[in-house]
Amino acid sequence: MIPKALAGQSALLPFLALIAATGFWGSSFITVARTLESTDPFTLVFLRFGVGALLVALWLRGRIFRIPLETWKMGAVCAVVIYASYLFNHIGLMTILSSTSGFLTALYVPITPFLFWAIAGRRP
Repeated sequence: MIPKALAGQSALLPFLALIAATGFWGSSFITVARTLESTDPFTLVFLRFGVGALLVALWLRGRIFRIPLETWKMGAVCAVVIYASYLFNHIGLMTILSSTSGFLTALYVPITPFLFWAIAGRRP
């Protein structure tokens, strides 16, 4: 049911888009769990990142060489962290339900501000 605040026509499309995005995100855990029945987590995450990197490289073409070295360094750090996160998530999907994995993964939303607070030393 659409909340009263979203009852206007102009708010309906964004509301439905959010519902659709939630459905796609949630169903991806089922898809990955099924895929892990025929491959291992390392291969799956490597292929996901590899295809993504290839698509970005094709999209950026020659502009990729103009990216500053500092950006490459920070990007590499972010890549290692997110690669490890996906890898651990996929390893977990081999032993727990996809719904449990989705719930645990979604905990990053409430945890992130507290991590920021702990790391940066100031309230978000």
